[in-house]
Amino acid sequence: LLIFIDDWHCADDLSRRALRALIAIAKDKSVLIVLATRELELSESDTMGVTHYLEPFNLDDSARAISSIFKQPLELGVTTEIYGRSGGYPLFIEELCQSVLAKQHHDSDLVLTEVPATLHGLIEARVKRLSQAHANLVRIAAVIGNIIPQWLFEQMVGYRLSDELIADLAHQDLLFIAETEGVMRFKHGLTRDVVYQSITIKERQNLHLQVAEIIAAKAKKQGG
Repeated sequence: LLIFIDDWHCADDLSRRALRALIAIAKDKSVLIVLATRELELSESDTMGVTHYLEPFNLDDSARAISSIFKQPLELGVTTEIYGRSGGYPLFIEELCQSVLAKQHHDSDLVLTEVPATLHGLIEARVKRLSQAHANLVRIAAVIGNIIPQWLFEQMVGYRLSDELIADLAHQDLLFIAETEGVMRFKHGLTRDVVYQSITIKERQNLHLQVAEIIAAKAKKQGG
């Protein structure tokens, strides 16, 4: 049995206690538990078994990733600038490339002067480039969470999502059909976080209330 838990840095105390209990139960069983996290507490690193640190891409790795996004080889200067700005971090590379593609220019001056300097800024800029209709969909999805049941999403927006619309959101590199049927997901948890933080407190409260009412109504209907 393989148990994979992503974004472990977001785990609360109850989740950490549950994992410790699970490790104790599975100690002599054929179970592999894999955690992905941005950082690991020292107390956990002593008890979690083997820790593997994923290093950033080097220039060659970055060049291959950049070429695959642009669908063509780029001048070494452009590739080097993107690599230098990103530090070799794959998500940062993706967002830099998306920003350059959006402007339809491939020169190093554009990368240096017209593209936001931070990953947060790059994601914000990409969301701002969306149409109002697409931006509303992404905000609603962000309130639901990283993993989005399609039935709940459709009830929130008030209509069924067409395959074309879902494909369009995927083309924007934001929302994708998940591995589980009837579920969508953000490509990256950080993208969802940035979108969520861009929503005003009042709008968040209203959207969370709508989500809660829809879930409660469904539970009541199933129970009754």
